[in-house]
Amino acid sequence: MRINDDRTRLERLHRAYQRNQQALSRTIVGGEARFDDAAAQLPAIRAAIAASRDTRGDAFEMVVGDRRTTARPEAARLIQEWTAANSRGGIPYGRSEHNLGQLGELGGLPIDAALRKNFSGGAPTLELTIRDVPAQRPVTVDPAPGRAHRNKALG
Repeated sequence: MRINDDRTRLERLHRAYQRNQQALSRTIVGGEARFDDAAAQLPAIRAAIAASRDTRGDAFEMVVGDRRTTARPEAARLIQEWTAANSRGGIPYGRSEHNLGQLGELGGLPIDAALRKNFSGGAPTLELTIRDVPAQRPVTVDPAPGRAHRNKALG
């Protein structure tokens, strides 16, 4: 019986080893694909960094629509006003998003805005992205009046 038990245990270990090797192969292939994607995106990211201007502290400056401001609270108010004026009608029926176009400029870079359906209910959210910069996480802003907050990603 001991020989059969050892054989069964070794067969199980071999199957586990095979599964782990397959998982490792998939991880390597996925990692190589992510590396290739990142390498392809790097020139655009470097160009955006080179074109950007500092917006920290007193250097903050933002254009919303055709209005320029150096005050973050005013920028939040202008974003709310711009969103209200450009999102009349909300998100078209049957769609999960509505691109609103260029909201303005921050740090010398164009900022695009889109309304996104809130699938947990409630009002749609406003997502802001830097145009032509790949692999970024959009900044989600609650467009409701009185709920604006400073987002560190926006300077």
